[in-house]
Parts: sequence; C-alpha cells; structure tokens
Amino acid sequence: MGRETSYRRAESMYSPRVEGADPDEVPPEEFAFDLEDDLAGLNEGNGPGTSRKSRIIRICVWTLIISVVCLGAAAAVLFTLRSRGEGDATPVAEETPAPEKHEPTPVYSYKIVGKHNHTASSFTQGLFFHNGLMYESQGLRGKSAMRMYELDAEKDLQRRPLNNNLFGEGCALVNDEVVQLVWKQGKGFKYSPTDLELTGTWRYEGEGWGITASSDGKIVYMTDGSDEIRRLDPVTLEKSMDNLVVYDYDNTSVDMLNELEYIDGEIWSNVWQQDVVLRIDPDTGRIKGKIDFTGLLQEEDKLMGRVAGVLNGIAYDEKTKTLYITGKNWPKIYVVEIVPP
Repeated sequence: MGRETSYRRAESMYSPRVEGADPDEVPPEEFAFDLEDDLAGLNEGNGPGTSRKSRIIRICVWTLIISVVCLGAAAAVLFTLRSRGEGDATPVAEETPAPEKHEPTPVYSYKIVGKHNHTASSFTQGLFFHNGLMYESQGLRGKSAMRMYELDAEKDLQRRPLNNNLFGEGCALVNDEVVQLVWKQGKGFKYSPTDLELTGTWRYEGEGWGITASSDGKIVYMTDGSDEIRRLDPVTLEKSMDNLVVYDYDNTSVDMLNELEYIDGEIWSNVWQQDVVLRIDPDTGRIKGKIDFTGLLQEEDKLMGRVAGVLNGIAYDEKTKTLYITGKNWPKIYVVEIVPP
C-alpha cells in the first residue's frame, strides 16, 4: 500500500461524507478538525474527535516524560562531572614569599697611609675630627674626660674631666655643640666646641655607647650595645624616629654596635671586641659592607709592658676625605685608605 493511499484512508475516517462527492475532491477545510468539537468529544468520551484527542494527549504525555528524563539525565551528568572534578582536585597550597635575598656582604681591607701619636693612657671611647682638631671621649671611672687636641701634640688644648663615678663613652658634634655620652647613668653632657666649656646636660634611657650625626645635621644616631641604632632629634636629643635594626645580608641582626661615625652617606660602626667596622645604610639598617682591620695595630707600635685594647675610634675629615682609626690605649692613630674586595 502506497503512502498516499494511507493518508487518504486516514482522512476518510474523520472527514464527513458529502453525497455524490469524490473523496479525493473534498476540500481540505471540510476535514480539518474543529477545536470546539474535539473538546466536546473529550468531555463526552466519544465523537469524531475522540481518537484525535487521545493521540494528542499521548503525544503530550510522552513529550513530558521524555523532557523529564532528559532533564534528569543532564542533571546526573553534571553532578557526576562536578563530583569527579571536586574529588580529583588537589588543594593548591599558597606560596609563601621567599625572604629577600642579597649577595654576601662585601668585605673590604685597608692600607695604612700615615700615622700620628696618640696618648696611650687614653681609654678611647669616642672620636671625631672638626676644624683641624681631634675630639676624644676618654673612659674608665676616675679617668673619664672630654679632650680636644691637635694631632701629634704633646698636650691637650682642653680637657674636661668627669666625676669619678662616671664612665665616659661616645662623643660627636651635634647642632654646633660637642655632646658626650656616659655608660650607665643615662646622662649626657654638652660642651662648646671652642673651649669645651660645659653648656648643658641631657637625659636618655638605657646605656650610652656611641653617637654621631648625619652630614646635614638633621638626625642623630646613638648606640647602646644592642643591634639597634636610635634616631634622635638634633635639638632635643629625644627619640624622633623608630630605632634602626642593623642586619646582614642573610637578615640576621648584628649587636654590640659601638663607636659611630657618619661617612659619605653611611653610618660606620665598630663592633665591640672585634677589629671590624660596619658600613650601614642609614635608611634601612642593612649592612652594605664590612672593613676588616685585623692587624692594624702594628707590632713596632705596641708598647712594652702595656696591653693595648680593642679597636674603638673612628674619625673622618669630610673636607680632605681622611679616615682616622685608633683603639683603646693605642699609642698611634692610623690614617688609612679603604681597599675594595
């Protein structure tokens, strides 16, 4: 049976008969279903639209079933993929930033280019050069003093002794005055740079070891034997900024910071009981270089019967770029040049 014959038989089943009319000539509108008749037939359970409506209902039901099944399958697939993704995912640990690394601190050596006589009985605690004169703070109880002298002179131009219970420490030129620290009493002295006349005193907490000032005079730096450098106001000599922690290339701090000198934009500090001077960045505290002064005190300069102490005196003539180094009870002040590594 051909496809066309099947269509016609299906049409003849639901199309009203027209007397004397050829079924093949029935106009399409004559066998088109009427919605109202179909609904009526649905309510009555019979009528010409009953089979048609059943087919429509079955189609709708199957369409709904298929839609539900498809949606369920899609949801199952998504759930499976998501579960697998979560199960297989390996937590990614947050990366901890590595500490900043630096090259090992360069170590400099020195060359002796001159030397001057130094009072071997002087337990040097602080040293600086100003207007052609050397200023020195001398330590030990009962012997502490503030001194001013010309290089190689046999006598001091001025000498101001401290009370016997005081132990003199570092000294520096600050705000056109000579300032001197003492070890444990938390008291400092101010002098006129021309004649060392006492002009005032000042107080500070803790111990006093070394002191210096920046070239522009805006910041005063002070040590107390720890790994920190205090930053003071040059007028009040009170703390004006956070302490500067001094650290090496491997981020370890260095303590026992002692005598200070400000040289060409750097803080130079000797380390107590070592023949080493550190070159420190005044903004960060990082050690930019180390100068090894091992063997600076020459054998021919050592005095018979007297034990010389450790290196402890740094002075710099900014005008002539001359560097002076001495130590406790050393008989000489050495003029040195720094040799790069």
